[in-house]
Amino acid sequence: MIDRDAPGFASNLDALLGDPADASHPCGWAQVLGRDERDEYPAAALALLHDHALHEQGIPSGEGGAMRDLAGPMALLRRLSRRDMTLALSFAAPLFTALPVWIAGSAEQRTWMLRALRDGQRAAFCISERDHGSDLLANETVLRTQPGGYALSGEKWPINGVDSARLLVVLTGVDGIGHPGRSALILLDKQALPARTWHTLPAERTVGVRGLDLAGIVFDGCRVPPDCVIGGVGDGLSVALSALHVSRTLCAGLSLGAVDTALRTTFAFVSERALYGHPMLQMPHVRQRLVEAVLDIQACECLSLVAARVLQADPSQAALWSATLKVVVPTTVDAVIRSLAELYGARHYLRGPGDGNGVFQKAMRDAALVPFFDGNVATNLGTVAQCLGATRGAGDAVPASWFDLDRPLPPLDLRRMRGGGIAGNRLAAALAEPLPPAHARGSEIVDRHWQRLHGRWRELTAGLARRRRALGPRWARSQSQLDGARHYCRLHTEAACLLSWHAGAARLVPPARDPRWLERLLARCGDAAGDAADTADEVLADDCLALLRARAAGTSASLWLEHG
Repeated sequence: MIDRDAPGFASNLDALLGDPADASHPCGWAQVLGRDERDEYPAAALALLHDHALHEQGIPSGEGGAMRDLAGPMALLRRLSRRDMTLALSFAAPLFTALPVWIAGSAEQRTWMLRALRDGQRAAFCISERDHGSDLLANETVLRTQPGGYALSGEKWPINGVDSARLLVVLTGVDGIGHPGRSALILLDKQALPARTWHTLPAERTVGVRGLDLAGIVFDGCRVPPDCVIGGVGDGLSVALSALHVSRTLCAGLSLGAVDTALRTTFAFVSERALYGHPMLQMPHVRQRLVEAVLDIQACECLSLVAARVLQADPSQAALWSATLKVVVPTTVDAVIRSLAELYGARHYLRGPGDGNGVFQKAMRDAALVPFFDGNVATNLGTVAQCLGATRGAGDAVPASWFDLDRPLPPLDLRRMRGGGIAGNRLAAALAEPLPPAHARGSEIVDRHWQRLHGRWRELTAGLARRRRALGPRWARSQSQLDGARHYCRLHTEAACLLSWHAGAARLVPPARDPRWLERLLARCGDAAGDAADTADEVLADDCLALLRARAAGTSASLWLEHG
């Protein structure tokens, strides 16, 4: 097993994934792009990962695995996604499916899941339905009580890994539909289900992540045992949502991996190309786009690291932080890649492997999927909006341990995630105060920017209150509510970056330690269009290019942390 805490973890993992130019390696670009063209499942690459026990990184340490925090599996998914998001999603499917079991499963169910993962069995988390998407309350799959157990009927679609899976976790109603108090999550072994009472649907062909095992499954009076329920009847929706808080947070690694690849291939392209008698790297618009990309990725990475720590430290904040992260990171990454595509010009649209074109366009297609699964952008904005309404009584100010990577966190115990609904917004409660949290006071730059953030928070809440009064009962389903939530997401990201910089500037890549860099980062992530940042600054551009050159020559995936 590759030990995450052992020296050289990053280089050991990169060695396992092989040289991207090695055409004989299942994780080399030639085979990755070849599978993509053939819509081929990455079976050999998954076997390689299992042989080196990387699945242990997704099994909680309390269950005997190697997952002591959420930052670890997030970083692993980022590195896998850098090479092939289809591989990363396929690898993640059983680990995400296991989350409800770690959160609420019985001792027998936990043992069963642990054995299955270590035996290399696949698993699928079956929650969405064709006609209802993210509206889990409208799901029509139903579990009907019968003597000696239950009968399951309904269709789940589209589901990652459902055809290759042996274990299934299925969200269903119980003796009725559409009531959270009568929902259940059930753990099933496909091989033990009665024949002719279930079948999988044909695989779906996709624009990105081609070759992913994405299909559906239909149950028709399928008898299931009485001990299949995870937690209890009535717990299904809450446990599923608790699991989604974790998986949404880990999904940030998928987006960051895709944009890493897009940025590296773009930087290699523009570094070698000249136009109009000048190197492309000397052209102002090229330098501007690269600086903007680095700043955007840094903001996404910072927010991801903090969110992973918040979920571990205070699960009551999981709904807000995971939803905010799922709004900000995938959509920002998608925009960054589209911006970088303009530097590639027409080449970004080509599917051939030459000049990195095939690698870039695969990363672009793959990244476009992430905003849509485990809850789409509108769904997550709705969650953020609900959390804004829960700000009052949110408790103490945000603790330093959320932002300071050197401070200890309580041991990771996913059982604490159970029932983690909307329980106040502690960051918003801090923003409501004119002074920063006590652990961040005394710094002129922090005090100054916090006062600005405090002012923006007051403007946002006052504006939302006016619109709520004007719209009356229409407010709950209004675009104004979602617009306010999107505005808050920018404010939330900016506050996370500011407090993280104060708590650990010494850990950051050298350019980001400079207060002037912080100024530009905050301006970039705090403005809706990103136009407020003076990213044309030549010193900033030179520092950015030096950082990209250093990262291209090393194994670090991080543009935020010096060692990460």
